[in-house]
Amino acid sequence: MAKPVSVNETDLQVLHDWILSLCDPDIELCLELMDQFNKIEDGVRDSEEYCAGRREVGCITFSGVQPPDLSGQIQVDDGPFRELRDDDSLLEGSYKNGKAHGFFRLMNSYGDLEFFGCLVHGALQDVCWRSLPGGGFIISPYWDFTGENLLYLYPDCRLGFFGTFEESLLVSGHLVEVTGFRSVLQDSILVPEIVRISHQEYTNDLPTAPNLSRFPLLQDPYEDIFVKVGNSNFNNAGQGLFAKVDIDPGTVICFYNGLKVPLGKETDRPTPYKINLDEKYDLDIPENLTTLSNYRATLGHKICHSFEPNCDVDTFFHPRFGTIRCIAALEDIDKGEEITINYRYNLATAPSWYKVAWARHQKMVRGLPDWKAVVQTPGLCRTSSRSSFFSDISVVFN
Repeated sequence: MAKPVSVNETDLQVLHDWILSLCDPDIELCLELMDQFNKIEDGVRDSEEYCAGRREVGCITFSGVQPPDLSGQIQVDDGPFRELRDDDSLLEGSYKNGKAHGFFRLMNSYGDLEFFGCLVHGALQDVCWRSLPGGGFIISPYWDFTGENLLYLYPDCRLGFFGTFEESLLVSGHLVEVTGFRSVLQDSILVPEIVRISHQEYTNDLPTAPNLSRFPLLQDPYEDIFVKVGNSNFNNAGQGLFAKVDIDPGTVICFYNGLKVPLGKETDRPTPYKINLDEKYDLDIPENLTTLSNYRATLGHKICHSFEPNCDVDTFFHPRFGTIRCIAALEDIDKGEEITINYRYNLATAPSWYKVAWARHQKMVRGLPDWKAVVQTPGLCRTSSRSSFFSDISVVFN
């Protein structure tokens, strides 16, 4: 990474607050922007000229943004509307003469922002925003989030990639840092101002069996802010992952990449690093890539297990790796503290160390007595059946 750049923290706070409001379904955002839209509409150039090309939209439904060739197949009513469904998905916007005409916002049932932008007579104005699973954002001059001059932001909305994307996946780009913002369309949409901070070119690096990565030693720049590898504090655990900075709850701190393995099917050489991705696939890391000398593009596989973890696992769409897993903090984590997650192994197939750890944890959380505490209890008869029972417990759990 290059030398630090000058960042306007006040502007960044304004930008971050605006993003929060953008993703708040309780705010009737499109209705609130009607005054700005009326001014935008008056200043737009001839609609036929501006609609030419990939900025033209057919309509926007709960299924997503539809291309112009499908617009005649979907009936819409003119005027503004807002629909919030029982599954918490949200669609709001406005139509005129059967064309998208106003600000539109689409949010799915998970709270992800599928689309936000301004359209005049079916033509996208300036840029649109989209959030991605796990907390990233992408800003694009095209509604399909494909093409040149797109900006991806990591969950901190400070670091990102600027370049060419295809359906939100990075084709080729450079690392950038957000220094402030500019407002467009009557101050209705904010656009991050950025500075390139590295000469390194980044491309997508989707895992394709048998190869996990084409660039296994190119570390993720966002992950590098938060974590580093060191010797674990757990006995015989080898290496672990540690916080490089103080971390707030909810912060995504690192990523867990791997080869996709269909559920119920083992890789040629299954490893203890396998983790569930979704209802169809697990992620697994080949054993020869578990060392930093061979692979450090992501570091999530270095995290040690705990039944009282300070982090948890979630789904994340990464601009280079596609849909993988991320690690997010459950609580405040101090600089230097070891990162832990609960592996949630199936006890029937779990390794022996996990079964022992599980038994000890169950003993603790259920309040089962410790034989060392029992033998030190004054007045307890050492020959009673109760004493013998506790001795048997100690054989099982210690």
